[in-house]
Amino acid sequence: MSASSEPVPQGRLATLRSDEIERNPHNPRILFDPEPMGTLKKSIEEVGILVPIFVYRKREVDPKHPEVKYVILDGERRWLCAQAIETERRSEIPIPANIIAEPSIIQNILMMFNIHGVREAWDITPTALKLEVVIRHFKRKSITELAKLTGLTPARVRDSQVLLSFDRKYLDMSLREKPRRITGDFFIQMYPVLDLVKNRYPAIYRKLGRNGIIDTFVEKYESGEIRAVTEFRDLANLIRAPDLGASPSVVRSKVENLLTSATRGSIRSTFKEEAEEYMRAERLRILADRLAKNLKALDIESLSKRSTLFTSLKELRDVVDSILEKRK
Repeated sequence: MSASSEPVPQGRLATLRSDEIERNPHNPRILFDPEPMGTLKKSIEEVGILVPIFVYRKREVDPKHPEVKYVILDGERRWLCAQAIETERRSEIPIPANIIAEPSIIQNILMMFNIHGVREAWDITPTALKLEVVIRHFKRKSITELAKLTGLTPARVRDSQVLLSFDRKYLDMSLREKPRRITGDFFIQMYPVLDLVKNRYPAIYRKLGRNGIIDTFVEKYESGEIRAVTEFRDLANLIRAPDLGASPSVVRSKVENLLTSATRGSIRSTFKEEAEEYMRAERLRILADRLAKNLKALDIESLSKRSTLFTSLKELRDVVDSILEKRK
């Protein structure tokens, strides 16, 4: 099943009351931030619910709540907003609904993946947690197979699998209400750094433990030492800096300081001190290789002697000669 091959399910269209409906316990979407919810609520207040929600009729009704006959497959935000408006106005909001047959649990999850695959993406952590159910059910971990089943992109599946490698306590941090939420992307961007530390500095990794390193990064983020998840790329480049000529002992010391203290220096400032020049040099090396290759492929004979290319090449040669002379 995939978003491209499975049509949105069709069923009987009806108008329901909000108290006849309940949320779907298998819905991957569990984060509802106030700002977009406020915008949707205002729209419903003005024009009502224009796009029908999708529900299925329960085979078995709870005797304690006999009025609840339907479960949401798609449209929980619209239903929540309708409930809020009804509480404020003390009047019913009619909810147009497409009613389909009750699916199995796994069909339920896959259907919601595919319905939302053609709309806005869920937050990564709820997506990963439901993908875990799919993995357990089908006993498959192939990124390609999981992408086809769920309608997610291979990159989204890969990120979800990375996130699932973290303990549940960290996933719970990315399910908090804003502003205390630490996004799933924070842990996804951290993942390559954990692997680098494990491979380059196994003694440090064993001493601190994977979760000990993660805890330090979380503390740095919550204290403001880490301001953006992209700083993990700087840290990865810092760890690789000895490959480009940086002092291994200096880099190791700097990395160890960053890993053992939540407040001892920031990743960005340490990167600028120890690795930024090496990375700039590496980018220039790549550009130089590319320039050399393009020059060799150029038909020099077809160019006029007055071409500005030759003037630029002479200026470049002077700069290169000057640099090489200093390194003798």
